[in-house]
Amino acid sequence: MVVALFAGFVMANGGIVLGDKENHRAGMHLPQILYFFAYIVGVSAPALVPIVSPLWPMRSLTLGLVLGVAMTYSIRYYTVEHPFLLSDNRHYPFYLWKNFFRRHPAAKYLAIPFYIYAGSALHTLLSGTLPSLTTL
Repeated sequence: MVVALFAGFVMANGGIVLGDKENHRAGMHLPQILYFFAYIVGVSAPALVPIVSPLWPMRSLTLGLVLGVAMTYSIRYYTVEHPFLLSDNRHYPFYLWKNFFRRHPAAKYLAIPFYIYAGSALHTLLSGTLPSLTTL
């Protein structure tokens, strides 16, 4: 029923967005999950330190390389820089994009090892307490 109501809303509204449809279009922004991993590990660091080993939690170099290639691809082809991101200096993403990601074309790729570490640390932490599908 929820899916049917949502589909009806999208059809009646002419899209998924309320308000200014010109500046709010749906799109793929795959690196957003990487930002999520980094954020969760960053704000949870005091709680994670005693639980997750400070060493690299990923056990497979091959898996790490595959993830690194996938992340590089998603960052290269699916990074979306919203036009209003750099027009509002009241938020941390403004400063992160202005002072780090826009400094050099390769800057956005420098965080890939941390993204791999963060995702692996979260997986290590959650896989001991949650079912595999929930962890994923």
